[in-house]
Amino acid sequence: MISPQTSFGYLSQGGPSHYKHKSWKHPFLVVLVHYGLVACFLLKGHDYFRELKDIEYEQTVEARHAKEIGVFLIFYFLLLLCYRVLLNRSDKIQQIGCVYECTWLCNSSLFFGAIGLLTGRHLLVQAHMITVSIDQVLWYVDLAGYAIFRKFPVGVAKYLTWPNTTIFTNITCTHHVWTIPLLMYATDGLKNNHDAYTFSAFVMTVSVLLSRWMTPFYIQYEKKSETKYLNVNLSHELWKDIKFSALQIQHDNPSTPVYLFRLLWRWQLFNGIMYLLVLRPLSSVWF
Repeated sequence: MISPQTSFGYLSQGGPSHYKHKSWKHPFLVVLVHYGLVACFLLKGHDYFRELKDIEYEQTVEARHAKEIGVFLIFYFLLLLCYRVLLNRSDKIQQIGCVYECTWLCNSSLFFGAIGLLTGRHLLVQAHMITVSIDQVLWYVDLAGYAIFRKFPVGVAKYLTWPNTTIFTNITCTHHVWTIPLLMYATDGLKNNHDAYTFSAFVMTVSVLLSRWMTPFYIQYEKKSETKYLNVNLSHELWKDIKFSALQIQHDNPSTPVYLFRLLWRWQLFNGIMYLLVLRPLSSVWF
C-alpha cells in the first residue's frame, strides 16, 4: 500500500527537468487531485459560509437559464481540454502542458461555474467571476490595444502571438472574453454582493497554493534548449509578458512564502478594484 508521504512526494512538482513531468501519469493525477481538493474545499466552504451568513438565494428570471448554461460550460470545458491535447499530438511536452494548464483559474472557473449553476450555489459562481476579473478585464484592454496599435498594452494576452500558438488555440481562448458576461447573466449580476468578493479570496488562495505545490514552473525538453512555459496561476512568478516594474513581486528573489503572500494580497486588491469599478457598475446597468 502506498503511504501518504509517498503520494504527497510524487504529487509535488519536481522541477522543470524531472522525469515525471514528461509522462502522462503525473499531469492527469495533478488535474484529478487539484479539482478534487478544490471541490471539497469550495463546496464545503460555500455551504458553511452561506449558513454562517444566513444567505438566501432567489431564482430570478435570468437564473432560470442556469442549468442550460451550466451544461454548456461543462461540455465546453471538456472539449477545450480534449481539443488542445489532440491539437498538439505531434509534441508530447505540449500535450502534457495542456493537461497541467487545465488547472488555470480561467479554466477551472468554467468547471466550478457550471457546478455552482447546476447545484444552485450562485455565491460560488460569483466568487469565481470576481477571482478571474483582473485577468479577464485586462484581456479586453490587450485585445483593444492590439486591434488599434498592433501591440498589447499589458501583456496578459500576448501569448496569442507566440510562435507556437496556433489559430485554433487562439479560438479556444475566447472564453477569457465571454466567461464573466455569461456568468453574470446566469446569476442575475453581482449588484452589492460583497460576500462573493470575500469568498473569492478563498477561491484564489486554494487554487494558487495547489498549483505551486503540484505544477512545475516550466517543462524542459530533452536535449533541447526549448521549454514549455506553464507558471499556472502565477504560482511561480508574475506572467513573463507583463513588464511593468511597479507590478513585479519577485524582483528581490523572495522565498516561496514571501512571493505567495505578495501575489495573493495584490491579486485580491486588484480584483477588489475590478469589483468596485467594473463588475458592480455593469451589474447595476444590465440587471
